[in-house]
Amino acid sequence: MMRISHFAFAAVALLLLSAGTCKTPAPKSDSTPPSLEWVVRNTDTNVSQTFNGNGTVQAKRGEFYQVTLKAIDPQGIHEITLGGSASWTCLSGSIGQNAVADFATAKQTLNPDSMGNVLTQIFLLQNANLDFHCNSGFTFSGGNEQLIGTGENYFSGKTTGMLTFNVKP
Repeated sequence: MMRISHFAFAAVALLLLSAGTCKTPAPKSDSTPPSLEWVVRNTDTNVSQTFNGNGTVQAKRGEFYQVTLKAIDPQGIHEITLGGSASWTCLSGSIGQNAVADFATAKQTLNPDSMGNVLTQIFLLQNANLDFHCNSGFTFSGGNEQLIGTGENYFSGKTTGMLTFNVKP
């Protein structure tokens, strides 16, 4: 079974956000949905890529990535979620096996503070461990991992984005 890293605790995200995130008074209206930003860092090469909305990473089996999903809205962000799944194929001659792993969805809901101010951005962290395992006698032939994130503001403006890892042997 593929070793799946768990979502980082939202409390860590909130702690880090308090060090440098802007706050604004709670909005009276907001006609635009939030934006999503994915920051993907390969831990072996230390190379990072940034994607707005959706993105695709070409990867190799065994690579490990740290992913940060940011939801940003100048009028205030109310909620962020991050979940996903992985699927891969293993072959032995002309016989194939397919495997699927679903990830728990992390969710962080924010509300105005005691002074009526709201955060303008929030993030969640996810590790992508692309070490897909095959049964004895089978060889990994390819797969993907898809992370799905959402950001929602205080007036139900919602944005969904997807980050896909296309994984080759």
